[in-house]
Amino acid sequence: MALEEPHRAVRLLGAVEAARETSGAGLIGDAWHAERILATARTSLPEPAFAAAWEEGRALPFAEAIAEATAMTSSTCAPFTARSW
Repeated sequence: MALEEPHRAVRLLGAVEAARETSGAGLIGDAWHAERILATARTSLPEPAFAAAWEEGRALPFAEAIAEATAMTSSTCAPFTARSW
């Protein structure tokens, strides 16, 4: 996602960060992966675009971020079946 849609990746990770701060939760288990995605996105987007996407995500209601991420992954991932592995 980060390589193909860096704006969306930054936006959704901004929403995760805001939800984490609001809830008082610690770092997410895959924080290293999120950091890698953000680093890649920083090289793909000009700084003003990166900052705007981050702020958009932080302002996005978490339920909307979940719905967007779910819709995105539902349309790009093949459903898992016992035969697929």
